[in-house]
Amino acid sequence: GVGTGRAALEPDTIDISPRDIKITGWSFGPGEEWASTTHKNKKPRPTQNITVNMTDPASPVVYVVSAATP
Repeated sequence: GVGTGRAALEPDTIDISPRDIKITGWSFGPGEEWASTTHKNKKPRPTQNITVNMTDPASPVVYVVSAATP
């Protein structure tokens, strides 16, 4: 794990930036139930922006962007 869990997710949010969405080609459109959290680490460890499609809570789909800043 990355050090966070389902309880940290904020409903109706998408924490992945528009820039990262464009780079990945992912789509976070309407009609889905989204939840997100950002897990921050001390530098130089990466920060993770996590967005989860919770439309089917028994089978969530997780999207993660992990980036480190030197």
